[in-house]
Amino acid sequence: MKNTFIAEFLRSAKQAPRLYFAPLVGAIKEVRAEFRKVSKRSDTSE
Repeated sequence: MKNTFIAEFLRSAKQAPRLYFAPLVGAIKEVRAEFRKVSKRSDTSE
């Protein structure tokens, strides 16, 4: 039981930062995508 608890604890500890930063990472990806769209539009309009 002790090994199972430790393994589960370590797995959770590794996933916690991923869950915490997921919204920030998603927001950064979307901002980059918007910049690409705007950049493409400005390149084609010139």
